[in-house]
Amino acid sequence: MAFWKHAGSKPHQYRSLRIMRAGFVFLAAFFIVFLIAYSVFSWQSVKQSQFDQLSSIAELGGNSLESYFSQYEREMNALAREVGNSGVLDRAQTLQLLKRFLRVNPDILIANLNRADGQLLVSSEVELDKPLPFQGNAVSYVVGKQALENGANFDIGRATYGPLAKGWVIPLRYAIRDKAGKLQYVLVAVLPLSRQQSFWHDMKLPEGTAFGLIRNDAFLISRYPDDVTNDRKEVYGKPRTGVLIEHLRATGFPLRGTVSGFNSINREAYLFGYKRLENFPVTLFVTTPVSNVYASLWAQVRYVYFLLLLLLPSSYAVYRKTVNEQLRIELERDRYEGALRTSEERFRRVVAEAPVPMMIHAENGEVLEINKAWTEATGYSFEDIPDISAWIKHAYEENTQFVQDAKNVRELIERVYGIGHRVDQGERTIHCKDGSIRIWHFSAAPVGVLPDGRRYVVSMAQDISESKAAQQKIEFMSYHDALTGLPNRLLAKNLFEQAILDADRDNSKVALLFVDLDKFKTINDSLGHLVGDALLTGLAGRLRACLRDVDTLSRQGGDEFLIALKDVRDSESITVVTDKLMESMAEPVKISGHELSISLSIGIAVYPDDGQDFETLLKKSDTAMYQAKESGRNTYRFHTEQMNLDATEHLRLRNGLRRALEQGEFLLHYQPQLSVVNGEVVGVEALLRWQHPELGMVPPGKFISIAEDSGLIVPISEWVIREACRQAIAWQNEGLPGMVVAVNLSAVHFKRGDVVQSALQALQESGLEPSLLEFELTESILIKETDKVMAIVRQLKSMGVKLSIDDFGTGYSSLSYLKQFNVDKLKIDQSFIRDMADDPNDAAIVRAIIQMAKSLNLETIAEGVEDERQLALLRLQQCDEVQGFYFAKPMPADALAGYLREFRKIKFNQ
Repeated sequence: MAFWKHAGSKPHQYRSLRIMRAGFVFLAAFFIVFLIAYSVFSWQSVKQSQFDQLSSIAELGGNSLESYFSQYEREMNALAREVGNSGVLDRAQTLQLLKRFLRVNPDILIANLNRADGQLLVSSEVELDKPLPFQGNAVSYVVGKQALENGANFDIGRATYGPLAKGWVIPLRYAIRDKAGKLQYVLVAVLPLSRQQSFWHDMKLPEGTAFGLIRNDAFLISRYPDDVTNDRKEVYGKPRTGVLIEHLRATGFPLRGTVSGFNSINREAYLFGYKRLENFPVTLFVTTPVSNVYASLWAQVRYVYFLLLLLLPSSYAVYRKTVNEQLRIELERDRYEGALRTSEERFRRVVAEAPVPMMIHAENGEVLEINKAWTEATGYSFEDIPDISAWIKHAYEENTQFVQDAKNVRELIERVYGIGHRVDQGERTIHCKDGSIRIWHFSAAPVGVLPDGRRYVVSMAQDISESKAAQQKIEFMSYHDALTGLPNRLLAKNLFEQAILDADRDNSKVALLFVDLDKFKTINDSLGHLVGDALLTGLAGRLRACLRDVDTLSRQGGDEFLIALKDVRDSESITVVTDKLMESMAEPVKISGHELSISLSIGIAVYPDDGQDFETLLKKSDTAMYQAKESGRNTYRFHTEQMNLDATEHLRLRNGLRRALEQGEFLLHYQPQLSVVNGEVVGVEALLRWQHPELGMVPPGKFISIAEDSGLIVPISEWVIREACRQAIAWQNEGLPGMVVAVNLSAVHFKRGDVVQSALQALQESGLEPSLLEFELTESILIKETDKVMAIVRQLKSMGVKLSIDDFGTGYSSLSYLKQFNVDKLKIDQSFIRDMADDPNDAAIVRAIIQMAKSLNLETIAEGVEDERQLALLRLQQCDEVQGFYFAKPMPADALAGYLREFRKIKFNQ
């Protein structure tokens, strides 16, 4: 003020000073608005974080309590069956059952059996010769009895003071009904309130945080910590009021959620997170006082407030200095630039020393400043990121995972320059200079305009990597095994239930395999838990490698695993997988210098054959696993005896196939193929048979799929081709006319074997004309790996071998592959021929196939012709060839030769 008086002027006379004054007011207002907005945002963020924490605790606690009460329900169910099955009530026997129940369930203090009207009949605490009280007038019993009469089998009663227990208890009641379904007895298990509360003793809770269990009728069952100074009758003996009860009633007791408001017990504002038990009318809630939120909020915002307290006086000092300097500039222009540089330098120092990462950038992309906190966090200096494009390149584009984020960030920054308020940019994953990945929460605020007219923005960041990682770890550990990383039982149950839904939709089955490691305890006890854990981890990898991506492998606990196989069609598809699992254990595991060998015992239950839900199938597969243990271990057992017999036969056939070729147990039967035009035999189809030394003649339907799964189909198919060619020449040498011999090709042989070389070798060894050899291909062979199949087909055709498509019309029939692959004949599947005389749809399909084939210059042959009507229709529709039982069944080579000689003497009926 002295300087102004000396100059003989007033500050408000200068327009530049009025603008500065307005600017300072704006800056102060900005700081105030920023402080208010930041406080509101921080409050909501901290409050939401508290809600998330309460929800997570409620979810974990609810799942544990679900299992806790389900265990008691199962135990009481078993006890109820024993009491109910005894016919006329034997009080002495019932007393022994109750005492045994208490020994198995040490948390239960007293077990009673009441008549439905409430008369106590037997009590574990009262001798048989003592009188027993009538409990039918107790409010807790009346409410529980009403629930059982309304259809519930198990009821978690209201907390009440138990005269026999001499303390507050939770009565667990189970209904025993007569044959008509009427309530006959009530089985009561008295759970002391203190023992249920011990369920949470190991939980480390924030100050003032509490657990509670509340029934749907608003009565509090349990609370932890339990304030013993409160009147428990006041706490547990009356229905609760307050925001939680009002919220639950208004929303119909949802499965999970959060709410805040007045706590009716402590009579202050609280936050609530809750989880309703799925199988019981009980809700678990976790509550914490709002004072904890205030404390967390202060811990989060105090540094920002401190920074603002530093910025405001500094800004005010800058403002006063600038005003004085501006006034001086009006009088001494030469001193203006020095004062301005001083002001700018002070501002830069304030930004540079800020404890949070900050970047100042102009709207043309130029980075004006980054502070030390930014450089320390990312490793990038001012020289590394001279502009926004360089920052986006380093932080996002150099990592292919974040390329899409780069585009979003660029668009968002461009919008920020034109916005007049602070913008919350949200969470972004960035790539630091040292290669580490961090998660930042960004916010940006437009600050002003540079002297050259460019607008500029201050971007601030907060590192939330640790909190995000902790949240993800909690979520992962809730559903996965800590040691192997496999799904735990809870997740396995969810996945299995989804598999059941898929099976119902696809008309398939789901197999549940209960896998137990044989004698793992011996290894674990002798070599230590570290070796045991390493062994479990390694074996989990082996098991996973034997399964498809759609199958589920989970760890049940200890050395037990569960496997869910989807899309199961028959028991054979299950045994193929179990064989792989057994074989995967053949190689010893080397751990810490120890070479360990281990085997598996597997129990198998199948949905829907063995049960309709996860728990039932789990129990049955567990039982089957113990049957495998009792059978000597290192084997598997189905829950049903028939499937065990099928599995045994499967293993017997699989082992027998390995010696069948060497011992000459295979033979070919031949079925004639006749021309519809002249009635002559124009060819035969070679059909594989297995003359088993013990089982007799085994049809191909029983062993072909096993041969394909084991890979033995390739040498078997090569033998079939050679034998068919040899026999064709043998018939010619006997004076029979040359005929086409048709051989079925397996898709596995086509993929793994050298079909061209097999055919060439068979033709050379036998001397058969290539035109008399025909390969029957399935449509599934032609639609996969088209280029490779096309090359093989060209080579076969160049040799002169004929090709036909077997079972045409039942697969992925398409004119495109008929055009691409130069086939000679279509073989109409017998499923259409069987009913074509009676089913117009089948007749229309057969007619369409024949007409299409003629338009493509292809021959047609119908298989499965069994009567004159079918033959007449095929002749009418101009089918070229036929085969079936109407003419001859498949027969050995000698029998076919006799058939052909006799057939030449019979005129074909035209």
